[in-house]
Amino acid sequence: MKSPLRPPSLALRTFLAGVAVSALAGAWTASAGFAAAAGWIVLSTGCALSLAGAAAVYAGARLRADRAATDALAERLAFAERVIDAIPSPVFFKDAQGRYLGCNRAFEDYIGIPRTNLIGKTVDHVADPDFADAASSADAALMESGGVAAYETSFAHARDGTRHEVLVNKSTFAGPSGGAAGVVGVLVDITERKALEAQTHESHERLRAVIHASPLAIVARDLDGLIRMWNPAAERLFGWSEAEVLETNTSITPQRLRADARELRRRAESGETLWLEETRRLRRDGREIDVSLSVAPIYGAEGVVIGTMMTLADISRRKIAEQALRESEEQLRLAMDAAQMGIWYWECESDRFLHSEGLSVLFGGRASDPMSHYRVFQQRLHPEDRDLLEATLRHAIRRGTDFQVDYRVVWGDGSTHWLTNRGQIHRGPDGRAQRVIGVAMDITDRKLAEQRIAHMAHHDALTGLPNRVLLRDRIQQAIAHAHRDGSQLAVLFLDLDRFKTINDSLGHQLGDRLLQSVASRILVCVREGDTVARVGGDEFVIVIPGISSAADASAVGAKILEVLASAFHLNGSELHVSGSIGVSLYPTDGADAETLMRNADTAMYHAKDSGRGKLQFFTQHMNVAAQQRLTLETSLRRGLETREFELHYQPLFDLRDRSVSGFEALLRWRGPEGLLVPPSEFIPAAEESGLIVPIGDWVLREALAQAKSWQAAGRPVMLSVNVSAHQLARPSFVDRLRHLLEETGLDAGLLELEVTEGVIVEGAGEAREALDQVAALGVGIAIDDFGTGYSGLAYLKRLPIDTVKIDQSFVHDITIDPDDAAIVTAIVAMAASLGVDVVAEGVETEAQLEALRRLECHRAQGFLLARPMDAASAARLVRPALEPA
Repeated sequence: MKSPLRPPSLALRTFLAGVAVSALAGAWTASAGFAAAAGWIVLSTGCALSLAGAAAVYAGARLRADRAATDALAERLAFAERVIDAIPSPVFFKDAQGRYLGCNRAFEDYIGIPRTNLIGKTVDHVADPDFADAASSADAALMESGGVAAYETSFAHARDGTRHEVLVNKSTFAGPSGGAAGVVGVLVDITERKALEAQTHESHERLRAVIHASPLAIVARDLDGLIRMWNPAAERLFGWSEAEVLETNTSITPQRLRADARELRRRAESGETLWLEETRRLRRDGREIDVSLSVAPIYGAEGVVIGTMMTLADISRRKIAEQALRESEEQLRLAMDAAQMGIWYWECESDRFLHSEGLSVLFGGRASDPMSHYRVFQQRLHPEDRDLLEATLRHAIRRGTDFQVDYRVVWGDGSTHWLTNRGQIHRGPDGRAQRVIGVAMDITDRKLAEQRIAHMAHHDALTGLPNRVLLRDRIQQAIAHAHRDGSQLAVLFLDLDRFKTINDSLGHQLGDRLLQSVASRILVCVREGDTVARVGGDEFVIVIPGISSAADASAVGAKILEVLASAFHLNGSELHVSGSIGVSLYPTDGADAETLMRNADTAMYHAKDSGRGKLQFFTQHMNVAAQQRLTLETSLRRGLETREFELHYQPLFDLRDRSVSGFEALLRWRGPEGLLVPPSEFIPAAEESGLIVPIGDWVLREALAQAKSWQAAGRPVMLSVNVSAHQLARPSFVDRLRHLLEETGLDAGLLELEVTEGVIVEGAGEAREALDQVAALGVGIAIDDFGTGYSGLAYLKRLPIDTVKIDQSFVHDITIDPDDAAIVTAIVAMAASLGVDVVAEGVETEAQLEALRRLECHRAQGFLLARPMDAASAARLVRPALEPA
């Protein structure tokens, strides 16, 4: 039986000789960097010649029978095989079934498989699937159509697994019958070429991305002036799209500047790089724009300039800003002249001092006066302010900081004027102060206005008497003196009897005249060191320090009542008023201003109750209400210790489907007798005593534990808890809240804290800081009783508010009072625009509910929907909505 693998025939060997020549030519073209197609053409030509040679030799062999010619041809074929083996490019040949017939040494080394392991096997046995699939497809196509083929692929080296990119050139060879007997191939390694191509592509993409992302307009032209590059920034700046201008000589230069532009391009083409800080260019719409530009040459592969590239930046805004700055400087100069402001400049080391004409005027001179040294101006300072100015300058120079100081100057005519001086310290590279630049301005009018404002802030505008603010300060000073001297202090609280009747019947103007007259009469009755203040509409407080007994205060009070008893003749009317006076004494009736005023006020009401026109000293039995509050406070403390408090939960409903959207935790106090104490009775006492803090802490802890139990049972529901201003003001509140959340494990998103609008309005700074920290925990924040404090509206956009609860006073009359309806409408619209949720409180009728629906208020609570309930009832209420039937 003949072996299926026969030695190559004479025709095949002749063909291989041609292949050798083709392989060498193909390898040379690949290594020289020619296009792959050129190598394929050379290889195809070699293969064609090989086929022709092989046919000729085969015909000659059959015609010649002599032994000598055959031997000579065999010798030449052996030489051809050795030549093929010596070819540096990998060469292989297969039969028609794809089995390897042979290869050269370069092929063995390149694929990492010995020739002995290759012969008789197909490519599927010796190469990875990707390489094998490509080879099999190419072989099948060649065997069917004949000719030559070339393709690129990659393969893994059999021994070290390294991957190579390769160009495969293939051709069929003919058998004895003239048909395709197999395939011959040559491999050319193109790994480096492919890597270079990838790097070139990546570099090109990076360059393209930079050009497209550049904020500068980039325009490139060839030597003929045709546009070859036009990036998106150029599109935005000039208005033409890239497609419209490429391969055109579109001009962006105004007609008057085109000669200059041509010269710039000529110089760039000669190798220069040029830059213009300011010029103008033309948009598509004909409008000129201010730009800065640079022009640079573009070099080709041989180092020859092949075009120019121009980058342009829009400086229109800068030009506008510069013009505005010039106008502003001119306006500033005019304003300074009009305001008589003065500028000065002092070199620290050289003691050089320069100043404007306005500075001379500010110090009492004339604008035409010769320039003076700063020490001349220093002599004109008010003696009491010289040290202040010197100390301010020394501190600023030492610290290198800007400074401002107000001081007085004394003019030559003896008049005193106030100046304010703002300055800057400029330091050198060594950190030492080099110069001081300052601006001085006359603020005499402002200082006088401030004095008037300060007087108005501490005095009553109608009577000129001290107001409540100054009164407290005077009482505190009197207390300090009395404590130091061991004397007594009396506080008299006077209220006019029946003043409202006079004011309402005769008018406010006459009422004001009466108050002024009353003030004048009271001042007649007191000493120079005493204080008379107006603290209300018809309320006056008299502070009498340095008394030795209650009789001194009684004498002053009796004298005041006596002078008030006389008729007042005002605008032709004879008016009769009387007063009721309450008296408290330091130290027996109080140790601070608030206590003394409160007790004197209490005594005054007792004087009114006893018949008006009388004087009454404060006694302890008048403090029954205070004692009652103390008793209530004691009961509250006991209730907290004995767990008399409990929480009820009022549902909040979604009005769109009347589903429960959450609960509000409400504090209830069940006293020892088992009766509920109304919150309106004990909450104020808790607030005043400070017990609201521990009570509020208990509420938070209990509410969070209850909410966690609902969450654990698979019924998570939003829970709102009221927080007082006292709680929120405590520095430890946020830390305590964080601890309770961690302790209970409740999801912070299920908790919402409610604060009253008063907390927001009265303590905006402190509330802002605390509420920001609460929001950072993920806890929601709601404003309760919203709408009752008008100042609170401004804080909605400043504070992290999630919900506003419309006060029930607006909801109650929403269907009958247009004003209430308008307020609710405004609150809902405002909250919607700010992304804040809205809850209406106190819904009691279906009409109110329907009105809220029309206003798109989607959440509400109230007795119509559900009354407050215990925790068990609340859990049953939400179970149908949260658990499957």
